[in-house]
Amino acid sequence: MNFRRLVRRSSFIGGLAAGVVVTQRIHQRDSGIWTQRIGTTAFRAGDLPVGGAVATVLSLVAPKPLRGPLRALALGATLGVLAIAVSDPLDA
Repeated sequence: MNFRRLVRRSSFIGGLAAGVVVTQRIHQRDSGIWTQRIGTTAFRAGDLPVGGAVATVLSLVAPKPLRGPLRALALGATLGVLAIAVSDPLDA
């Protein structure tokens, strides 16, 4: 396995873990801006993949060697958030 692939995989795993942990913590809270319902959906404001979006935007302006790891981080964070959001929705 080459170094670039290793860096991308570690970035993906780190992003996935961060997305899961941060979203789980938000789901454990009782109040706050991130625990508020989004319109009439069963999702919280904390279920929005903000970290993944920020990493994606950064990957657009980053130097070429950092683009791959940032995109992997963004994908991991987004998937982590969505996994928790879908598995633990608010009651309708």
